[in-house]
Amino acid sequence: MLSWGKVSVQLLFRMGLLAGGFVYLGYFSVILVGQWLLDHPTRENLDRGIRWDSRNPALWSAYARQWHFLPDSPDAPRAVEGYHRAGSLNPLDPNTWKDLASVHMERGEREEAEVALRTELASIPHSPQASWRLANFLLVSGRTAEALPLLRTAANELSLRVAVFDLAWKLEDDPEVIQRELVPATREVRADYLQFLLRRGRLAAAYPVWQEIAAGDTGLKVRLGNIYVEALAGAGMGAEAGRVWDEILALTGRTSLKPPGELLTNGDFEADIPNAGLGWRLTKGAGYQIALDEFTFQNGTRSLRVSFDGTVNVNFAGVWGTVPVEPNRRYRFEGYLRTDSITTDNGLFFTISSVGVPGGEAFSHSTANHVETMGWVREQLDFQTGPRTTVVLIQLRRSPSPKLNNLIQGKVWIDNLSLQTRVP
Repeated sequence: MLSWGKVSVQLLFRMGLLAGGFVYLGYFSVILVGQWLLDHPTRENLDRGIRWDSRNPALWSAYARQWHFLPDSPDAPRAVEGYHRAGSLNPLDPNTWKDLASVHMERGEREEAEVALRTELASIPHSPQASWRLANFLLVSGRTAEALPLLRTAANELSLRVAVFDLAWKLEDDPEVIQRELVPATREVRADYLQFLLRRGRLAAAYPVWQEIAAGDTGLKVRLGNIYVEALAGAGMGAEAGRVWDEILALTGRTSLKPPGELLTNGDFEADIPNAGLGWRLTKGAGYQIALDEFTFQNGTRSLRVSFDGTVNVNFAGVWGTVPVEPNRRYRFEGYLRTDSITTDNGLFFTISSVGVPGGEAFSHSTANHVETMGWVREQLDFQTGPRTTVVLIQLRRSPSPKLNNLIQGKVWIDNLSLQTRVP
C-alpha cells in the first residue's frame, strides 16, 4: 500500500511534466504563429507579429522593410524603429544594418547612415561585405585614406575581389602601393590579383606580384608563371616573356632543355611536354593524334609524331610554340621532318610568323609541303625580324585540301628543331 508521501511526490512530478509540456507547447505555438505571419507579410500581420512576439528579430526586420519599401506611402520613422529593434535583437544580421543605412541615406542623414554601417562592422569584425559597404560610403564622402584598409579587408571575399581590384586601380596609379596597401598578402588573393592583372593587360605590374606570390611554393609559382609568360608572349613582350621563362626553367631544373645559343626549348623532344608556357604546345582536334615516339627518331631517343586517321580534311596547327627574339636580327630555323603514307595533295610543313606587330612589319614564312612517304628531310628557314618584332610563332601546319579526295591519312614525325641567331 502506497504511503501518502509517495503519492504526493508522484503527483508533483506529473504536474511538473504537464506544466513543462504547456510551456513547450506555448513556446512552439509562438514560433509557429510568428513563422505564419512571416510567410504572410501583410501590413496587418506584421503589426500583429511584433506585438505577438516582440523578441523576434525576423519579425522586426520584415516590419521595417514593409514600411521602408512601401510603394504608396513609405514610413521612414517606423522603418528606422524596426531596423533598430531587429539589430538590437540580432546584431549579426548584415541586411538589417545595410537597410538601416539605406533609409538614412535616402533621408540625407549621412551621419546616422555611417553609424549604422560602423555598427555592422563592429558586430561582425573583419567582415568583407561590411567593410566593402563602409568603404564605398567613405569613398563617396571623399575619405579615401579611411577607405583603403577596408577595401583590403573586402578583398578577402572571392565575390568582391574583382570589384576591389578595379576600384584600387581607379584610386591609385602606383602598382607598388596597390600591391602593398590594397591586396591582402595571402597566396589565394595574390594569385587572383595576378590573374586580374593579366586579364586587364597590366602585364608589367604583374611581375613583382608573380615574384612574391609563391615564395616557397614552386608548384604554384610555375603554374602561374606559365600563364603569365603566355600572356607576355601573346602581347608581343618578348624580352619580358624570355626573362620569366628562364626563371621557370631554373625553378624546375630544366635549363638544359634550352642550351646556350639555342632559343627553342626541348627542340629535340627528349623531355616530356608539359604543354604550357614557352615550351611546345599541343592542341587536340578531330582527325589526328599527337604523341612522343620512342621508336622513330632522327637523333637521340625520341621524336614527336602526328597520326592522321583519314576522317577529316583538317586545317592542322596542332604543334606550335612561341619564342622570344630580338628586333632587327637575322635568324635561322632548322628542323627534320619525316612522313609515312600521307594522303591528299596538301601535306605537312613548318611555318614561322611574327607575333604582336603592326601589319606592315608582320611576316610568315613556310617550308615545302610534304606528302606520301619520305625519310628524314632537313628543313631550313632564314628570316629577319623588324624593329618591333620580339616574338615569333613556330608551327607544324597542314592546310585543308580543295580536292574531292581531301581526307588526310598517314603519319608525320618531327625532330631536332632549332632556332638560333644567324651570324652575318
